[in-house]
Amino acid sequence: MTFKQHSALIQSYLECQPDLTQFLAHRTGSLSLASDLVHDLYLKLCQLRISVTIKNQRAYLFRMAANLAIDHARLESRRRQILEEGEPSLWISDHDLSPEHHALVNAELRLVMAELAKLSKRARKVLYLSRYEGKYQADIAAELGISITTVFKDLKLSMSAISRARQYFAGERRDTACYLALSRSQNETN
Repeated sequence: MTFKQHSALIQSYLECQPDLTQFLAHRTGSLSLASDLVHDLYLKLCQLRISVTIKNQRAYLFRMAANLAIDHARLESRRRQILEEGEPSLWISDHDLSPEHHALVNAELRLVMAELAKLSKRARKVLYLSRYEGKYQADIAAELGISITTVFKDLKLSMSAISRARQYFAGERRDTACYLALSRSQNETN
């Protein structure tokens, strides 16, 4: 995209900004979220590097805006899902927890963290991008410069580590690796 084409697209954005805000407010049900998404659209436009000429710039901008709204909805959905997967004890205030329950939750968390610490830095990054940022495996692969198969394998390893730790605490698993990881994490905190 030449400087002239890029400037024309930015100019088109500035002309359409109120319409884009209204469009996204209707889509998302929130004027403040719509304003944030319109700003995100501007930031994307500033970073845009495409080699084709955009014939209908207005339609292009609205398509980008719609995609941003969809991406935001997916991310929020993933965040809600993560919160719903959490145990109900996450929503209980510290004052409502017995000391025993608090110790048990902390021990389980230490074990999960110890299991995740055994993974490679890349596997932990893949887990973070997938589960907390809600990114697709293809996007993670492109961002990290690895194959989609590698992303899948790293996610599988991460989820297995978490599952192994949680099974240990649920009494479904009594292997020495989990016990040793828990012992090490307890010794590190003492």
